[in-house]
Amino acid sequence: MISIGILVISYIIVTRMGTAMSRGFIHSVLFILLVGTTVIEKIFISSSPFLILTILLWFLWFVSLWSGIQLKKYDG
Repeated sequence: MISIGILVISYIIVTRMGTAMSRGFIHSVLFILLVGTTVIEKIFISSSPFLILTILLWFLWFVSLWSGIQLKKYDG
């Protein structure tokens, strides 16, 4: 619930500042959330099958980050 709120607040704050900055804000918020989720999973439920899902989420985050960097060429 808090993570959705953080994403919405960061989007609202940044929408007036441009798309490159909004991508950076959203990537940083998602990075913090993924780090927290990974740490909690490793400490409390290390034998959970959700670790595979978290690894997939990390991969998707890296693809999103790379795509955002590639989009900077076209932001003009």
